[in-house]
Amino acid sequence: MSSSAPGYDETHLKCSRSAARASRTKYSTENRRLLKYLGQSEADFPPEQVGDRVAALSDHLESYLESNWTEWVTSCAAIEAETEIQLGKNQYAYRTATLEAEGTVPAVLNEILKKAEEM
Repeated sequence: MSSSAPGYDETHLKCSRSAARASRTKYSTENRRLLKYLGQSEADFPPEQVGDRVAALSDHLESYLESNWTEWVTSCAAIEAETEIQLGKNQYAYRTATLEAEGTVPAVLNEILKKAEEM
């Protein structure tokens, strides 16, 4: 324990940093592997972009929607309250939330859908 910060646990902090590094390495390796498989330029963390065949978001889809389409979050909360289930990774519930969400659909999502339709 550090005398300058009550409750500070240096061992815990070292473990947290180690876990964060390991997680970052795991995700960067997976990103590179997936981009290579898709015939794209490899990058640890690709920038947000929509290509002809591949789209990349700055984080996972849920985080993107939470940041860019608050009405989607509201729709999810309403469905959770109505059905008394947690929506986490439930594709059918996400689809329903997306269809029922109000507001403006983020431009990136519209662009992804347009590219998919063109395929």
